[in-house]
Amino acid sequence: MLIYQPNSAYVGSKVIVAGWGTGNSGSSSSILQTTKLNIISNTECERVIFEIDGEKYRIHDKFICSIKKPFALLADGDSGGPLFFEKYVIGISQGTCPKLEIGFHPKKTNMHSSVNHYRYFIIHAVNMY
Repeated sequence: MLIYQPNSAYVGSKVIVAGWGTGNSGSSSSILQTTKLNIISNTECERVIFEIDGEKYRIHDKFICSIKKPFALLADGDSGGPLFFEKYVIGISQGTCPKLEIGFHPKKTNMHSSVNHYRYFIIHAVNMY
């Protein structure tokens, strides 16, 4: 079931992300990992990225940004995993931003493709089968 809410409706909400990605030990888990994240606005996401990287980026509405303090970052193997709000999948995990030469930075943001942005494509694809 798809939920029809703009991404802005989730700003400030707690969500759950799931993935099989590389953990702190450096290896992939054999157990699906989950954690709670907070959704931030795309404007706040742009500000955080600028603070880290010094470059200005425009975050398109097709993305949802999330953070956690102290931090929880998507890693290799997490892309394609779900981002849940209550019982709904509202996003698909993509990675972190900005991409830095140094790699890790605790203030990076998690980036997710918005299911709502692609809902017409999803509905069309599902109805074809």
